[in-house]
Amino acid sequence: MPGIVSSPNFCSALKIQSVLLDAALEAGLREDVARRIVEDEQEFAAVTQEEMQIGKRLCVTGVPYFVLSNAEGQEMQVSGAQPPEQFEAAIKRLSSKGNRIC
Repeated sequence: MPGIVSSPNFCSALKIQSVLLDAALEAGLREDVARRIVEDEQEFAAVTQEEMQIGKRLCVTGVPYFVLSNAEGQEMQVSGAQPPEQFEAAIKRLSSKGNRIC
C-alpha cells in the first residue's frame, strides 16, 4: 500500500474515492465490499462511532494505540509507536504469576 499512499493523487480531493478504492483493493478487500465502503459513508458509521466512544473512554489521543489484556482482566495500554521491548515488557508484566494473555 505505500505506493498508493505516496502517489500524487492521494492528496487530490477530486480523486479521493478512486484512490481509496485502489488502496482497499490493494489491501485485499473484494471489489464489491470496497466499493460499498468507499461510496457509502453510512456503511460503517455506527461501528465507527462505537469505536470512537471506546477510544474516548480509554483516553486515546492518537494512533497507534494498543490495549493488551490477560485472562484475569488486567489491562495495559501502549500508546504511540513503541519499540518491541516496550511490548515485551508489557506482555511479561501481564503474564507474570501464571496469568494467560488473551
